[in-house]
Amino acid sequence: MITSQKKNTISDPKIEIDGILIEKVSEIKYLGIIVDERLNFNKNSENIVKKLNKKLGFLRRQGSKMDEASRILYYKSLVQPHLDYCSFLLNMSDKSFMDSIQKIQNKFIRAIKMKKRMENHDLVRKEINIVNISMRININVMKTFNRIINKNLPLELNKRITLVSSKNKFNLRHGKAYNVPKYLTKVGKKSFFYVTQKLINEANEFIKKSKLENKAP
Repeated sequence: MITSQKKNTISDPKIEIDGILIEKVSEIKYLGIIVDERLNFNKNSENIVKKLNKKLGFLRRQGSKMDEASRILYYKSLVQPHLDYCSFLLNMSDKSFMDSIQKIQNKFIRAIKMKKRMENHDLVRKEINIVNISMRININVMKTFNRIINKNLPLELNKRITLVSSKNKFNLRHGKAYNVPKYLTKVGKKSFFYVTQKLINEANEFIKKSKLENKAP
């Protein structure tokens, strides 16, 4: 077992390709995503927080010059894309970032309604057709998962998805379900295929249970 003290004394391996030494960096930006050496995407989430705060500052300064419909359009067209692009990576970062981003969205809701305080953000979100951050991410990953199972994305992704077979020792009285990967680590349980298949299984179970309850006398 390697202790943290020993880890600090181990030098990084030198990697060469065609005689060219590959430089080690702590993070790199690729296709708009900041990938860090720990693969926790905290740097990426931190970058999103900065972008959102800049957009929020503009709306607060200029919002009084717009009507409410224009402020909503501003949010959906110039703010929401920052949350939608590879939004699943927000789940990979520390929970503190998700909490921060949700608080920023609440500030946007207040800025849209031109109010300094608000008792029920959820009620206003429903009124202006905006969902909370967690729900928005879930919707996006469900859409991506749907594209995978319909083979609209690389087939290698589709191969990672399997249905629970009747041969398995699972209770199938509520219909088909997806095999959720078995991960023990926190990182594994934040992975795309773990979260999406678990979410879809829970959603299907809830829908089928509701239908059975509605049919009950």
